[in-house]
Amino acid sequence: MGACCSGEEEAKITALPPPFYGAPARVLLKQQGMMDADFDVLDMLSGNPDEPSQWMLLDAVGSIFTGGFKFFLKYRTEGLEKSITLGCADLKDDQDFLHLLVTDGSRARMPVFFNDNWSDSDGDGYDDPDIEDFKTVTVETIRGQWVYSKRCLLYSDYEQTQLVGHLQISGSGTYKRRRKTIRWMEEEEYMEKVGEKQVGSNEDGSPITEAVYEKRKRMVQREVIDDQKRCKTKAVQYRMKAYGTDVNLQYYKQASGSFFTSDKGVWQAAGYGGLPLFKVVSEGSSKATVESYQNSDPVSGILAAFAVSLKLNPAEFNKSAESVCHNHFRLGMGPGSTGGFGPNDLQFEQAFPTGPAATPPPMMGQYVSVATAMPQATYVQPALAVATPVVGSADWSPMAQPVMASAVPVQAV
Repeated sequence: MGACCSGEEEAKITALPPPFYGAPARVLLKQQGMMDADFDVLDMLSGNPDEPSQWMLLDAVGSIFTGGFKFFLKYRTEGLEKSITLGCADLKDDQDFLHLLVTDGSRARMPVFFNDNWSDSDGDGYDDPDIEDFKTVTVETIRGQWVYSKRCLLYSDYEQTQLVGHLQISGSGTYKRRRKTIRWMEEEEYMEKVGEKQVGSNEDGSPITEAVYEKRKRMVQREVIDDQKRCKTKAVQYRMKAYGTDVNLQYYKQASGSFFTSDKGVWQAAGYGGLPLFKVVSEGSSKATVESYQNSDPVSGILAAFAVSLKLNPAEFNKSAESVCHNHFRLGMGPGSTGGFGPNDLQFEQAFPTGPAATPPPMMGQYVSVATAMPQATYVQPALAVATPVVGSADWSPMAQPVMASAVPVQAV
């Protein structure tokens, strides 16, 4: 569907089995087209990894004019008329948060004479400035600080009643704006219709006329506006929780290049005891490679990886922060003024708890939506990476059971 507005779409039919909880997955997320909001989910474990197979669909539903999009992860195989919805990433801006504080603001208005070509126009013995040389300059400024969060809700069902997790990118920074307006009166020549005159006659004797115009002069106001705005993001961080468990989600600046302009991004998520959950490498805003490790949740992993790498990456966050600051820092606000919108972190956590009601399927088990639509579905075990036992407590982590973990190191930032 379109990039501005997008409706529902069915996933393409695939011969591949559906994802299973705890099974590893490696997929390529690829935007369907430059002006399309939907993403294909291509499987890189089966067949040739250089030519990944069509597997699932990230179906964008919503509009940029109504707060953004929700992305539904859909799967469809032979015999299914309708797609199975495995999960949803709600990226609409309903739960975003902004708090701003104005630290300085001023407004000054002054008359200015721009040259010395004066003459005694009224004969009173004093030189008078030409009206065109007399201008009014107004300078308005505002400075402030802000804290901003963009959030994503993760659901396991189409109706979005089963919340399994949420994540957010939060940042802080400064904002400043200076608008200089110069106004002056200027003499303008214009043509005004004053009547009509006959220039001939038609065959029936009726007159042929044309409009008569005279040149006139009038005073009009002119203005020039120089409006400079700057929003600077000082720092960002990620937070994620799934199935009632905190997830350590890290963004690697060294591997990703420039913080706000790089086309490449690398993220790694780890759960209980440093257990690797997923890794995602993005290439611009239209493509990302996601690896969900053994004993983790591939559905929420794919949805979260998609959100952080293609929709909540630092570059997109910076653009969004600039937009909300330009809209909410208003000239004329005095020092000490505050503003913003949305729930803070505590209010958000209370409104969207992820446990203990949210429980995952059994390890290597079917998702509820798959079991309902395909009760006879069987799991085909893919080739697994060499696994090593997780050292430490044997307590079960809802996000990823710490029994065996892929030998993938979690790098420090």
